[in-house]
Amino acid sequence: MSIPQPPYHVMLMTQEINPGHWLFGDANSGTIADIELRRTNVGPRYRITMAGEVMGWTTTLKSACEGAWARHERMRATVYEGAPNRPLPRPSVTL
Repeated sequence: MSIPQPPYHVMLMTQEINPGHWLFGDANSGTIADIELRRTNVGPRYRITMAGEVMGWTTTLKSACEGAWARHERMRATVYEGAPNRPLPRPSVTL
């Protein structure tokens, strides 16, 4: 399944609230993810947190934003799956 991309780069959806700490979101969904720059044993890494759960670690802010957007779109797509959105069979009518 291909993830639809907005007409701009998703990195533009970030807002740096403190040095090394970005909020990733949009006007409709609010804050989607927290992205934090952390020092690790293997070098600087970006930690992506969504809904209080660590989603993963990346080496660039660009890949962190792209990963958060892809995860958000996958989660949003599953909302529309299920019985209410499945067409019901038409009842047979005899005249």
